Amino acid sequence: MHIPYYKLTLFIVFLSASISIVQRYHDHWLERSESAESARLYLQSDVCSKAELRVQLGKWQRCAESRYELRISPSVRALYDVLEDLSICGHKRCEALSTWITNYKYFIFAFLGATLYCCYEFYRWNHQMQMVNRYMGGTLPGGLLVN
Repeated sequence: MHIPYYKLTLFIVFLSASISIVQRYHDHWLERSESAESARLYLQSDVCSKAELRVQLGKWQRCAESRYELRISPSVRALYDVLEDLSICGHKRCEALSTWITNYKYFIFAFLGATLYCCYEFYRWNHQMQMVNRYMGGTLPGGLLVN
């Protein structure tokens, strides 16, 4: 039985990507499960059950964050985390790219300018060689062919 190499390669890439995604999901699920359990314990503590204590703590109490954490199950939050990992702009990658472009804009313009100049010089050289080739009739002195 002969299996084409490209199919085998695609299968291996797909399998390794799937295993990696499952591993990421499991890691995020464990992390989100621990957060949910901590939030559940925090909501059952005296801080959230006694209004006087909550008022005294002011912004240091985390009852609202704990309730928000428990609104969505850990498995769904883990799925959202995996999707954010796989997203192009996930974990603020696009913001980091725009910051990098802003910081290195002069270098980018200089690089593009140098690249365009090299392309222009190559075009001029190529045009000149074509003109010489046409003038010489496609041959060099001594009867050697240019092409």
